[in-house]
Amino acid sequence: MNKEAELLSLKAKKACKALLKHVQSLEKKRKKDRKIDILSLNDQDLRSSLPVWVILTTKTFMTGSKKLKPSKILLKHPIIDQDSECCLIVKDPQRVYKDLVASAKLNKRVTKVIGISKLRKKFKSYQQKRELRDSYDFFVADSRVISLLPKLLGKAFYEKKRQPIPIDLATKSTPEHLFKEIEQVYSSTYLHLSPGTCTSIKCGAICQTPEQIAENIEIITNTLAEKFVKNGWKGIRGFHIKTNESIALPIWLCENVFDADVDKVKEIDKIVNYKKRKANNLNEEDSRSEENIDNVQSTQSIHVKKHRKTAEKLQK
Repeated sequence: MNKEAELLSLKAKKACKALLKHVQSLEKKRKKDRKIDILSLNDQDLRSSLPVWVILTTKTFMTGSKKLKPSKILLKHPIIDQDSECCLIVKDPQRVYKDLVASAKLNKRVTKVIGISKLRKKFKSYQQKRELRDSYDFFVADSRVISLLPKLLGKAFYEKKRQPIPIDLATKSTPEHLFKEIEQVYSSTYLHLSPGTCTSIKCGAICQTPEQIAENIEIITNTLAEKFVKNGWKGIRGFHIKTNESIALPIWLCENVFDADVDKVKEIDKIVNYKKRKANNLNEEDSRSEENIDNVQSTQSIHVKKHRKTAEKLQK
């Protein structure tokens, strides 16, 4: 473990304890004010409604375009409740995969299998898509149909960040392989990449202990630094943790925020802005010149008319 990872690990444990303490005090206040005990909900509700997030900020974009397929990160302490029910979206014919689910003895977890053609015909309206979204804890899909889903599922899914998790069903079509893929879904978190310098990854739930969340954070941050961020730890501005309702607590911040790469980007921006201003100034000067020419021409035409009238009077 390098110096940065060690420092983050120490601060993550303290931050997780402080964050969970804050959540507990917030719930006590809500219970007192509204007489509603949110912490009396079962573990499944807590996991789905009160997640803990790790926020990554980088010095440069992690990707130049939005990725439809999220990247999987295996966790030591699963976030998804092992009793959660999921819906599997597959390519046609769906009967093949229904039989595969039954053979893998996954009926308690994969409670619904939907083929692409059925999804297209049966769930057309926003209301139908929303009802489908709310019927299951989460969704998984054959990676071969992931690119079709944004159009078929639409805003009802993607605005609520309920997009299906891709699994590999192309390599093997055996019960053992399907069982392994589903098991990994229950034990993983997912990184959704899009152009930008800030992204959030689910790292835990408030029903977990601070130590469990901190260990998950350690795995996530090291994976991000090693596999996804350009220049590793040197390309990271900072890591924070938060819940949906809390402020973000810093667990690691870089020492040199304005490094050479960032300075280069700023210098390029200055040059581009200077060229834009120069072009705008030239356009303004051109427009002014055109106005002056028009004014001169109009003045000349007035003088010509006056001379003509004077000449006509003299001739009379």
